[in-house]
Amino acid sequence: MASSLSNVDEQRTQLAILSVREIITVVGSRAVISATSRRNKSRVLDEVLTLASDVQDDIMAAAVAKQSRLDGTPQSRKRKRDVERQRERRVRARLEVHGEDESEHEEPAVDAQQWSSSDAGMARMEAFLKLPTDVQRRALYREFYEATSSARLLDKTCAVCARSQNATDTDVIDVALKDIPNQHRLRPSQSHTSHQLIDGMLLAPEGCQVTGTNTTVSICGSCRRELGKASENPIRLSLANGLWVGDVPWQLQRLTFPEQLLIAHLYPRVFVVKLYPKDRRGHAPETLQSALAGNVTTFAFNMDKIADMIEGRLMPQRPAVLASVLSVTYVGSRKIPKQWLKKTFNVRRFHVGEALRWLKEHNQKYYGDIIIDMDRMHALPEDDIPVEILANMRHEDHVDVVDVENDTYVPPDDEFATQEGSEGANVVLCVAHCLFKSNGQVTRMKTENQL
Repeated sequence: MASSLSNVDEQRTQLAILSVREIITVVGSRAVISATSRRNKSRVLDEVLTLASDVQDDIMAAAVAKQSRLDGTPQSRKRKRDVERQRERRVRARLEVHGEDESEHEEPAVDAQQWSSSDAGMARMEAFLKLPTDVQRRALYREFYEATSSARLLDKTCAVCARSQNATDTDVIDVALKDIPNQHRLRPSQSHTSHQLIDGMLLAPEGCQVTGTNTTVSICGSCRRELGKASENPIRLSLANGLWVGDVPWQLQRLTFPEQLLIAHLYPRVFVVKLYPKDRRGHAPETLQSALAGNVTTFAFNMDKIADMIEGRLMPQRPAVLASVLSVTYVGSRKIPKQWLKKTFNVRRFHVGEALRWLKEHNQKYYGDIIIDMDRMHALPEDDIPVEILANMRHEDHVDVVDVENDTYVPPDDEFATQEGSEGANVVLCVAHCLFKSNGQVTRMKTENQL
């Protein structure tokens, strides 16, 4: 055991001569070093020692070559022997694990001299297209399986900061509620009627697990390190530090997409929606709004026209604004029934009014001064698709366009899809310009395109 620890310490000492950038360059695309580890060289070295042996050999060879350049002398015979012995030990250990004869899969010894700064790339080129051994293939399969396993890709929500993060990359672990240190740092300074406190602490419910009388919480590495420090201040990214916003109220949750546009102050995007049946040529309503063409469309944003529409404090916005910020295209061989579009593009006058009244009462900063205009309310349909959307809708009857725009080597989802369940319609977003209304004044801001 002591010998093993000594070898690890020796390797760390030899690798420490390389910078983080140099290590990442040698690793290339053969392995992934997490962004969190890259900020600390010690963590990078810890991850390097867990990589595949061939990657470790390349990094060690680069360290030896750099040390040789710094010394200004040829590499010593002892250093060569050390590199060769380390490589031989790793190959022998891998063969012994699978019970294979070393002579059958013995890899040629690599002279450390070939890994000088000028020859390292040439040596890798000479190994290009050489068939891997069975041992190497199994090792690669195992590494791929581990890197793509459910445990490796598992996301967890930190109960302290409510961020959903990869459990491995961010070191998210489960901690018993009673074992959380400095719990006073998680108690909010100002209470709210909607707070769901656990032992006086404001935690994200998604990050808490209750089993009988025991409660465990998931905490990410950064929050756990801050909790370990004695302080009277709240954790920087915790919900208790004024970052709690609560659940979206029901009055806003139930709004359709056009209804959200009608009560908005901000129009940062032109929305282009392309719909086609999931089976490409079928007409089953449950599969209609479940796929999108993969292209992005850009066009000019008529800023003057929209600025005139949203000027003043009257709400909701005029329905005419929908024709300027929303475009819908349907691809199909037959005309689309209007009823099929109601789930996505329907506008209900009562729901729009309820949402505005809630915002006026609870969001004083942005909606406290608005005037709910009844004439504008009556201009909205009671429960129907606005004519501004229907009049602006385009119908493309050449269904082959869908295949051309989505041509890919990945099999389409509908080849394996069943009739059970349907996915919600999505949108392709394109940012052209931004219009923002505050206190009745319209501010124009030019923004970059986001594809």
